[in-house]
Amino acid sequence: MAKLEKAEMSKHGFKYAKMLLEAIESKKKVKVTIGTLQEVVIDPIFAKPLSECIKRNNFEVFYGRTPTLVYGKKVGGSKVEFKMKEIDKGQFSKAPVGGAGVGDELIQVNSINRQLEEIKKRDKTTTVKIRTWVNGKAVIDEVVGAIQTRSNCPKSDIHFLHPYDPDRESLDTLAKAKSDTCCCFVSYKKGRSVKDFQGWGGASETREKEIFQQSATKLFTDLLRKYFGNGGLPRATTVMFDLNQTNNGKKVALMSIYGNQFFNHKASDQNVNIVLQGDIKIVKSGQYYELTAVNVHHNGELPTSETDRTVFLAIHKPDRSNLGIKACRVNISPKGARRITHEFQKVRGDGSKVEDYILWNLVTNKEEISF
Repeated sequence: MAKLEKAEMSKHGFKYAKMLLEAIESKKKVKVTIGTLQEVVIDPIFAKPLSECIKRNNFEVFYGRTPTLVYGKKVGGSKVEFKMKEIDKGQFSKAPVGGAGVGDELIQVNSINRQLEEIKKRDKTTTVKIRTWVNGKAVIDEVVGAIQTRSNCPKSDIHFLHPYDPDRESLDTLAKAKSDTCCCFVSYKKGRSVKDFQGWGGASETREKEIFQQSATKLFTDLLRKYFGNGGLPRATTVMFDLNQTNNGKKVALMSIYGNQFFNHKASDQNVNIVLQGDIKIVKSGQYYELTAVNVHHNGELPTSETDRTVFLAIHKPDRSNLGIKACRVNISPKGARRITHEFQKVRGDGSKVEDYILWNLVTNKEEISF
């Protein structure tokens, strides 16, 4: 059995620590080795100190020389004490049978629903009015809860729900209801910076047909074929194409960030209202509530800072072949997400043709003629 060691608590944006915190706050059963593997409900008193450990990124209180013992009740009623490292790590790596996947998105969903319940109790109402913006226009959604969006949707991770219909009793049944019960779609990224997530999305013909068909994608493909069409992408090579260099590139960027239905101008699971990174908070703003986090992108906003600007990346992956290039994985990503070795730089024309670009080696600071 893999134990929940100290080193695991701060990995992957505190994934395991946050899932344990969610289990404690929700009074869920947790697997612990106390002689044998047992199921325990940890006392909620430990939620606050664990939350403080996450904020400070310091778990010495539970893993130091004289660690604080955790206690709770076994299934059956008897009280038990144990060390934090005796908790089973594996239970937080798997999805529950018949349920949504346990992970970063589910942690946020549970947090959102707790916040909504607190707001409804405080405001003495049965719904909460959430304000977002879609293509610059304010959208007000009256919501009762939130759930994870279906797993096969490339863009929305979390969405909110309109008030219950009289014949429905739970969020689980609402999740299966027709789409008009769904609103306020969220694309969620963990961490605190662009380096903490893989990118906005891909450009494959099968999964992102609308993006694959754009002229900027075709131009990037032609540039890759010109330089790497014979031997594929070399080892330790990442090639960038700044999408801000062409008007169509900006269109691709918006579709990749918010969803391939962005230009329909209607919020949906493929045109999200908002992109949030980090823990999601619901805050009061005038007569409405708004969603906030460490980093926020409202629908229609195009990141323009040097690290955030949207680019095509071709990354060396020996087992992949994207856009017809061997050893290549193509991703649409913030520029600062990873180390870049080469860049297609526009040096002439309007940037619509292959001849308008050169391949610049950012390591040697010279033009790359061929491979």
